Amino acid sequence: MVSVDEDREFLISDNEADEHVVQVGNMEPLAVGDQRLERKIGWLSGAMVNISYIIGAGIFVGPSLTLGLLGSGGMNIIAWTIGALIAMAGSWTFAELETEISFGIYVYNVELDESFNVLTVVKISVLGLVIFVGILTLIGAISNDIDVKTALSFQGTSDTIAPYASALYYVMNSYSGWHNLNFILDEVKDPIKNLPKASAVALGTTAVLYVMTNVSYLAVLGTAAMKDSKYIVAASFFTKSLGENFATKVLPVLIALGAFGCGASINFSAGRIIMETGRSGLLPYGRTLGHVNPKVKSPVNAYLLQYFLTIIFTVALPPGAVYQFIIAFQAYPVYVFYTLIALSVIILRKREPYNKRPIVAPLVLPYVTAIASMFVYAILWYYQIVIRDTPGKSYNEDIRRQGQAALEREVFGGGYTRVSTEENTTS
Repeated sequence: MVSVDEDREFLISDNEADEHVVQVGNMEPLAVGDQRLERKIGWLSGAMVNISYIIGAGIFVGPSLTLGLLGSGGMNIIAWTIGALIAMAGSWTFAELETEISFGIYVYNVELDESFNVLTVVKISVLGLVIFVGILTLIGAISNDIDVKTALSFQGTSDTIAPYASALYYVMNSYSGWHNLNFILDEVKDPIKNLPKASAVALGTTAVLYVMTNVSYLAVLGTAAMKDSKYIVAASFFTKSLGENFATKVLPVLIALGAFGCGASINFSAGRIIMETGRSGLLPYGRTLGHVNPKVKSPVNAYLLQYFLTIIFTVALPPGAVYQFIIAFQAYPVYVFYTLIALSVIILRKREPYNKRPIVAPLVLPYVTAIASMFVYAILWYYQIVIRDTPGKSYNEDIRRQGQAALEREVFGGGYTRVSTEENTTS
């Protein structure tokens, strides 16, 4: 027995037909009426949305931190290249899931496309300026006292494995956002065609910018000065190449605009996630949070919650080294879920072989994503827990020791002396 699938225009078996019924039943429903927005995002706007999310403060801070961990400029460049490849593997994996079972259909206020595009151009222009200065330095048009060959070599590369895991976390944090368009797929025109195209353009553009920016940093500053710059590597770069006035007056404005664009993109997609989570009944007051205001065509209530949480997070955390803490802290759950998502592609292919998959990721990519995520996660855990013994140096452990000392003073009057079992037996 066979059935005709009119969409595919060829004969399929009854088993395949049954599987298609199951697949449709598993799909997320689309909003209707004034709760539904039109598909208006093309591949170029989609690429700009992803780039706006990806390029934030990470590229202006991260390279000096990863260089400090890896030890050499050559290895630093390789790490930022590997980060791009992992992000591409993840992007392709997400694309298969998105187009098969509508794996997270969210909406997006397209009226804000132009502002995103302007801010994205600003960010690309800043990195373009960094690269331009670096190229002029490399060809000798700008004089420099740095031995470029040494700066770009593998001299001083770390010979222990733990720093590589930590460095890769900083790299991947700077590439985060490659999946942003997946969260607003319901507003993408012809998503099966435009999603992979937009993702490829966004990641390809970002990867080239990031790798060339790292080369420029090294060419102008050298490894020693770049390591010492830590959180202000971009400022150190422009101070040396274009002067202190540009670095102190113009650069902060440009970086702030870039960070604003990244933050705006994050908040918009996060607001849509809150909206859909509320609509699915997974949050209290789900109908309120999942409501789209028909006048402004935006989930205003979800945004208010997102902005409230953002303000609390911003005010509560001090600047400085907390940047490293946040990246390390958020990376644990993120990569656990990335691993599970990558594995889900493999499981779904075996469990539902007849599903219609408009985009099929090469099987190696889910495996690479899952294995790389688990490897990096395990190495960082070992480095933090076993080598550095961070639980033993934590705030809770400090409080526990103080509490134990206070308890001994109160119970034993401060005159108690601890005696080991061996000493007690001997005496």
